[in-house]
Formats: sequence, C-alpha cells, structure tokens
Amino acid sequence: MPYSGANADLGAVQDKAIDLYMKPARKDIAPHTVEIIKRDEGPPSGANAKTVATELITRDKVDLLLGVCVLAVAIAMAPVVTQAKVLSFYRQCRTRGSPLLSPYIVRFSFSMWHDGYAMGTYAADKLKCKTAATAYTDFPPGQGFDRGLSRPA
Repeated sequence: MPYSGANADLGAVQDKAIDLYMKPARKDIAPHTVEIIKRDEGPPSGANAKTVATELITRDKVDLLLGVCVLAVAIAMAPVVTQAKVLSFYRQCRTRGSPLLSPYIVRFSFSMWHDGYAMGTYAADKLKCKTAATAYTDFPPGQGFDRGLSRPA
C-alpha cells in the first residue's frame, strides 16, 4: 500500500480496515496465524513497486499480496506475481483492465465506471434526463470511466 506521498491516506485507511477485520477474525482462524507485513509501494509511477513485490515474495516468503492503488504500480508488479504464482488482491486499483494484467490478480473494489453507471441510470430512470455530459481525466482510470459508461467491463 502507499504509505508516503499523495496516496498515503489510502494506505492508512486500508490498514485500519484490515485491523478492524482481523481483531475478531483471529479467533476464527486459530490455531493458524496471520502475519501482516507492511511495505510502501512507493510513488504512483510504479518505480518502487516491482522491487517491493520481489522482496516480499523472495525474502519474506509471503503467500498473498494485498494492496495496490494505482495502475502503474499494478503494471510493475504483474510480471513478478505471475512468475511467482502469488495471488494478489488489489483493493483500490480501479482501472478496468487491472485484473487482466495477470491470472493471479483479483480486484475486489469497484471499477471506475461503477459510480458513473449508477448515476447515469438514476438520472435516466428517476430524473428522466435524456442527455448527459461526462468529463474525465486523460489517464487510464479516467479513460476507463468514459468507456465503461457505454460498455461496462
């Protein structure tokens, strides 16, 4: 997860969610234990992510990777998790193609088009809107949002 830079808040919030879940779950998984190793995925460029994923898999011998917020990080990590055959859960990487990077990647958050699709459906059905305009950022998540409105992935 990101623990520094612009997305550091995402790492902190998601850590709190894990802690909240794990507190009561520990009794359910006993006598097994879960060790959570936290590492900063680095800048949103993905420059550090491949190294972090490689170290977690080879040195720390993790069985599962959990995290990833940005597509560039997902792209950098995909070949590593594929080669090692380590299951990776992406909690925030909302770009529509991120699960297609590797058969070992699962995204369990929503995709960019989900909220727009729901808003568009509501506007058409409840508000009887006949036309709409969208604006999106010109990078993969935003582009996926635009394409998703007409063609959900």
